[in-house]
Amino acid sequence: MVKVKWDGSWKTRLKWGFSALGIVSILLYGSIVIFGYKGSGDLQGFPVPVSAHVMNETKSIKNYKWKPAAREGDLPLSYKIRLLSAGWRERDKEGHTVTYGKRAHRVEMVTGEDYLFLEQVK
Repeated sequence: MVKVKWDGSWKTRLKWGFSALGIVSILLYGSIVIFGYKGSGDLQGFPVPVSAHVMNETKSIKNYKWKPAAREGDLPLSYKIRLLSAGWRERDKEGHTVTYGKRAHRVEMVTGEDYLFLEQVK
């Protein structure tokens, strides 16, 4: 174990301050990854952002209004981390359509400006 001697200098205070800030930032981002997404029951538990609002849906298709969705098909880092931690891996990518797979299940995701489209592939 490393012992740090507290000498009360401004350099030591600055080091402790940045360390505390780093730890708080990691905890805050981790809570967003854990609690910012919920599993979708109809799509084999595929994570869906809590802030996404359902526009229309069927048994195998969900269309959401979601502000962080980008036109280029790129997702926020927290969503990518949540997908990986839930076991969903990117299987195929064609334009804005990305196919994620987990075991025998497949879900196609299409993102556009302010919307997220999910479809279960048989």
